[in-house]
Amino acid sequence: MIRINDKEFPSRWEELSPQQWLGVVDAMLEFGAGRCDFNAFQIRLVEAIVGKLPQDPGNAVLCENVFRLSEVFSWPYVYSYRDQRYEHLSDRMKELLRHHLPSQLNQSDPEVRVASSFEAQVRFDLCFAAQLLPVLPSDGSFRGYAFSLSGSLAHTDITAAQYVTATGLMEMLSGADSEYPDEVLSSLLSVLYPMPGSKDTMCPAGHISHTEKMAVMLNFQAVIEWISRIPKYDLLFHRASGAKYSSPLGMEGSLYTLSEKGYGDIDKVGGMNLFTYLDVLLKQTVDSIHSLNSCRMKPQEIASELNLSVEQVLGIITKS
Repeated sequence: MIRINDKEFPSRWEELSPQQWLGVVDAMLEFGAGRCDFNAFQIRLVEAIVGKLPQDPGNAVLCENVFRLSEVFSWPYVYSYRDQRYEHLSDRMKELLRHHLPSQLNQSDPEVRVASSFEAQVRFDLCFAAQLLPVLPSDGSFRGYAFSLSGSLAHTDITAAQYVTATGLMEMLSGADSEYPDEVLSSLLSVLYPMPGSKDTMCPAGHISHTEKMAVMLNFQAVIEWISRIPKYDLLFHRASGAKYSSPLGMEGSLYTLSEKGYGDIDKVGGMNLFTYLDVLLKQTVDSIHSLNSCRMKPQEIASELNLSVEQVLGIITKS
């Protein structure tokens, strides 16, 4: 948390309250749709976190305070640069440029002078281990999945079936040709916020606001992104195809595959806890690599067969 004038404010995604999260999402949507410029977005971001600001642009002290607050609350976004020269900068400078524009850095630094000609873009690094909207403010009957972090141990009640269905819907949303995005968002909300007492009965979500639906989607995206960065799951989430939201081993097919391998009927497999499901899939993938290696297949052939990189295959083979 950040302490300002004896008040504490969030310094990372996990510390946002549900209302702050909705406000930040609304600011992100406005900026992403081009309905406000970056300066207006920064002010909206500050207001989402600290509350409504007084409307007095002629007040120099107020303007200075807003500017300082916008610098403090810059953590939700980073800068990216589409320029080949960026890759040749030092790691130290790359990290500085992720959080600061070249104009904000020491102009006597040769690397800063080079970066001054780069075109900067704002990107939201949505990656965190928290459920920021456990209950929808507009309809308390929608209670979502649990996800939290205790030390280095994550806890969730997301099931394999929920994950598989939700990631399939996320893949539809990421497609440029999605014809019914609101219907897909409603379906995603219903999957992640099912009827009480049942993981299979969906609540009708047509009356929920677009901002709340997007907040649910972006929260789930951030959680899955956080899981995907856990080193042991590299084989599952960073396959050669590069599909961002695809479930490991395919969508519903992975559930049937595990059922056929003796992990129980489809309902039992679908009811697995998400991390149990991922651990089982990881074991199956590692076993497949060892099996193909025992058949004297070359690492390149194994990688092609399992849609992995050669480095991933060698990492498993050389451990045995």
